[in-house]
Amino acid sequence: MSHRPELLHLRHFAGRACLLAAAALALPAGALQFPIANGAAQIYLRVGATGGTTSIVSFNLAGQAGILGTGTPIAGTVAASAGAFSGQTANFPACPANQVRIVARARAPGGAPRIATLQVSAPANLIHAASGNTIPFSEIGWISSEPADIPSGTFAAGGTVVLRSNNINTSQEIGTCNQFNFLNVGVYPGSVGGTGYYQGTVTYNLVMP
Repeated sequence: MSHRPELLHLRHFAGRACLLAAAALALPAGALQFPIANGAAQIYLRVGATGGTTSIVSFNLAGQAGILGTGTPIAGTVAASAGAFSGQTANFPACPANQVRIVARARAPGGAPRIATLQVSAPANLIHAASGNTIPFSEIGWISSEPADIPSGTFAAGGTVVLRSNNINTSQEIGTCNQFNFLNVGVYPGSVGGTGYYQGTVTYNLVMP
């Protein structure tokens, strides 16, 4: 069995969740919650880059052979656009390098409040397409810059994690910058012939009944 270092890719869905479909050191920060005006029922979700782009977090294990399987987290990298400032989320500045912006907004008419729930679902494994080898999604975790809004955590392999335990009361907007880490608690086979990646996609959902 090869233990060759590997490059992992973790994809994030980004975009707006529609109302009917109702998608290691802690970083110091205070809660970033902003009230928004009441109005027609609406929810908005941004994960990573805006404009419908799917942001990719990569974990490059090359040169890390000495610590593989030790539990020492290995930080992921991501394109700057995943944490960039946007006029769509003007309350929140750009994230530091290699962090992913997550913003959730819920609005409801005055006198008719609703509660929105933010959650993320992951498949059981990241998969190496050429060999079929797998890495459980529970090997990927994140550190939130705003744990009072969206706590730090770990993906549930084959399950769903509710990210906003107190839910999002309308009309309100919350946001965070997430640093994603390969938790490195196990050693997994490297790529066949030294090529290819372990890949997987997670889906963020914002739901407001």
